[in-house]
Amino acid sequence: VLYSKSGWEDVTAENVFGLIPGSDPKLKEQLIVVEAFYDTGALVPGLAPGADEAVGIITLLDLARTLQMSPPGRSVLFVATAGHAQTLAGMREMMWGIRSRSKDLRKLQKSLNKTVKQTGGILEMLNEIRQKGVTAFLSTEPSDPIQPGPELLEAVSDSIKTEVDGISKQLMRLRLESKGEENQDRIRKLVQERRLLRRILWRTDLNDLSIEEIAAIEQVTPKAIAEYRRIERDAKRQEQLIRSTKSFRGLAKSMEISAIVSLHLSSHGDGFGAFNYGWLYPLRPRVNRTAIYSTLDDVLKKSAATINDKGLGPLLYQDTLRPRRVRSWQSYFLDRPPLGGEVSALAGFLGVSLVTVNDARSLWGTPGDLPDTVDPEFAARQSAQIAAMINDISQAGRLYEGSLPRDGFTTVTAQARFLRHGELFPDQPAPGTVVMTFQGQGRYYNMVDAMGRFTIKGVATKKLVQDKLVIEAYRFDPENGQIVWAIDKKQTGKDAYRVKVQRNNIETNLVMFGCKQSVVFNLLEPRTFRYMNKVQLIDARREARPGRYSFSRFDTWSSVMSSLMLEPGTPYMKRPG
Repeated sequence: VLYSKSGWEDVTAENVFGLIPGSDPKLKEQLIVVEAFYDTGALVPGLAPGADEAVGIITLLDLARTLQMSPPGRSVLFVATAGHAQTLAGMREMMWGIRSRSKDLRKLQKSLNKTVKQTGGILEMLNEIRQKGVTAFLSTEPSDPIQPGPELLEAVSDSIKTEVDGISKQLMRLRLESKGEENQDRIRKLVQERRLLRRILWRTDLNDLSIEEIAAIEQVTPKAIAEYRRIERDAKRQEQLIRSTKSFRGLAKSMEISAIVSLHLSSHGDGFGAFNYGWLYPLRPRVNRTAIYSTLDDVLKKSAATINDKGLGPLLYQDTLRPRRVRSWQSYFLDRPPLGGEVSALAGFLGVSLVTVNDARSLWGTPGDLPDTVDPEFAARQSAQIAAMINDISQAGRLYEGSLPRDGFTTVTAQARFLRHGELFPDQPAPGTVVMTFQGQGRYYNMVDAMGRFTIKGVATKKLVQDKLVIEAYRFDPENGQIVWAIDKKQTGKDAYRVKVQRNNIETNLVMFGCKQSVVFNLLEPRTFRYMNKVQLIDARREARPGRYSFSRFDTWSSVMSSLMLEPGTPYMKRPG
C-alpha cells in the first residue's frame, strides 16, 4: 500500500539581479535584460536534482563572466528568477515590477504601512486586556488606561462572529442528528452561548457589562491577538516586497529597455533558436509580430554568421524567429513549454526566448536529472555562442523599428471573503484559501493572505487571447486534505469567477462558504458518448437550488467525474445535461 500526504504552503521566493554597465557612450543608457530561472520543477516533491535544468542559469553566469571581461555596448541586467514551475512566477513578478507605475507602488506601500500601524495599536490594546482583564478598562481611576469602548468591541468582533459561526454549525449538526432528548441539554447550552456572544456584538460601548460578557470577551481575546498578528506579519512582509520591487524597478527603469532575453536551455538538443511565442498564452491568430522582430532577426543572423570566425563553431543557432511556410516555430519543440519571452512580449517589450530546440527535456523534474546525464561539451559550446550573440545584440545600432508588441499584461487584484453561517454579508477574510486560476494552458496559483487579498500577475487581456480567467478557490483541511471552503458561486456571481479580461488592471471579489465535497461519477452519455458538462443541483429537502453551492467545471469537460461542494448535511439530486 502506498500512502502520500502533501499540502499547500505560502512561500516567498527571490529573484536575484546584477548589472554590468554599458561601454558605448551612445548606447550605455539603453538596457538589455537577460533572464534565466534557477529552480527546478519537481514532478515528485523533493526529488529533482535539476542538473540539465540548470543549463540556463549556468549559461547566465557564464555570460556575466564573459561580459565582465569584455564589456557590452548597452548595459546588461542579469536576472535569476524563481518559481519557474509555478507558471513562470518569477518572470511574471519581474515584469510586473518593471511595468507598474511608481504612483501605484507608493499607494500600495502607504496602504500597507497604515495597516501595520493600525494593527500594532490594536495588538497593544488587546495585549493589555489579556494581561489586566476587561475590568481594568472599566475603572474610572485616573491612573487607569483610557477606556477603549467601541475600539475594543470592534477589535474582537471578528473573533466573536467566528465563534458564533462555529456554534451555529454545531447546532445544525446536532439538530440533524438528534432523535430525542439525548442532545437537548447540549443544544440548550450552545444556544445560550450564541445568544450571549450575539448580545456583545449588538453593543456600542462597554457600559454595564455582565460577568458573563466580560468572561466571553476575555476568552476570545487570545484568538483576536493571533489573528491580528497574522495580519501584521503579512502586511510587513508585503511592504518589504514592495520596497524590493521599487529598488529593482528604479534600476531597470533608469534606462531605456531595448530587449529582454530569456534563456530556456538544455544540453540534449541539436542547437538553439529564438522565439517570441510559446505555450503559456494562446494568442489570437490575428496577433502578428513578424514586422516587429524583423530587425532583431537580422541582428541575430549577422551575429550567427561570425560564430565560426570567432572560433566558437560549428554553429548551433537555427533561424527560427520569423515564421516560415516551410517549417513552423512549433515544430522545433518536442515538449510544449511556457517561455519567458512570452511574458516580456505580452508586457509590450521586445521579448525573446533563446531555447534549445528538438529536445523533449524528458528528465526535467525527475530524479533522473543527474549531472552524469548532462552533455557538458554541447552545453559549453551553446553557452559560448549565446554569450557572443548577446554581446553582439548589445553592440547593434537598433534592435527594432517602429512599434513594439501590444501591451496585454494584466494584473488581477482580488479579495476572498468568508460568508459565515447565518450572516448576510461576507465580512470575514478567507486566509489560507488556495486560488487556482486558469487561462488557456496557463495555471496560476495564489494563496489568500491574512487580510483576505490575493493578486494574479501576468495574465493576458482579451485583446490578445480569447480565453476568460476561470477562478477556482478552496481551503483544505491540513489533516486530511479535504475541501472545507469553496467559492459560493451563487453569491459570488458568474462574472466574478469567470472573468473577462478587458483591461490591464482589473478587480474581482470571491465569496467563500463552509462546505463538504462530494464526487459524482459516470458523467458520460452512453447514447452519444459525450461528456456531460452541465450540472443542475437540487436540494432534495426543498426540491430547489441549494442556498450555497459550488462545483468544479474542470472535472467535467473531458472527464466522467465532477466535484460538488455543498453545505454539510445537504442532500442533493443531479440532473446532468
